Amino acid sequence: MKKVSVKRIASLASREVRVLPVLAAAAGALLLLKGVQIAMDAPGAISGARMAVAQDSEPPAAEKQDSGEKPADTGEKAAPETAEAESVVDTGTPVSAEEAINARLSERRKQLEKFETDLKMRESLLRAAELRIEQRLSELKSLESRLNATLKEREEQEAERFKNLVTMYQAMKPKDAAAVFDRLDTQVLVEVASGMDPRTMAEIVSKMTPEGAERLTIALMNRAAEKEEGLKVQDLPQIVGTQPAS
Repeated sequence: MKKVSVKRIASLASREVRVLPVLAAAAGALLLLKGVQIAMDAPGAISGARMAVAQDSEPPAAEKQDSGEKPADTGEKAAPETAEAESVVDTGTPVSAEEAINARLSERRKQLEKFETDLKMRESLLRAAELRIEQRLSELKSLESRLNATLKEREEQEAERFKNLVTMYQAMKPKDAAAVFDRLDTQVLVEVASGMDPRTMAEIVSKMTPEGAERLTIALMNRAAEKEEGLKVQDLPQIVGTQPAS
């Protein structure tokens, strides 16, 4: 037998040691590829198993027709359902916008209702003020009527009193009446002289002093001028106010 040297044995041992890691790495890679292939084939196998179970559990076609049941939905039916679910989810934003619009409309409606309530309240206040003004005007008209009636009564009383004075002075002698007329107040003298008969008054004036006669004459002329001016004012056409067009 040939003797193997120690160096030869050591060289072979080192080669074997270097080959073992390579073999281990190759085995690991092979196992990894096998695992990936099994993982990729697993869904198909599971789906096939599910389809087989579904086919086994389905009743015959005749039984389906007799019972009126529809065939089970497949994956093609799931897609529209998913789309419908997505559409429901997608409509969340429009629903929120619609709610916001409804809230704004509700708030606007409340504002309009409040504005209408305020207008009605103001209208009622104005109406109440108008009624108070009308009531006040009615009271003023009633007071005016009473004052006019009182003034008319006093005028009638004054006229009756002057009428009695006229009757009294007409019954007196012209000389005696003239002596009284010289000392009478001008306003009273004018009222009495205006109610007397012109002939009787002429006789009395002829017996008065020149100053008294002049005073009476001027007062009578002023009274006549005032009456004439009053008649001219009454003859003027009345100006009727027109309300502006609304």
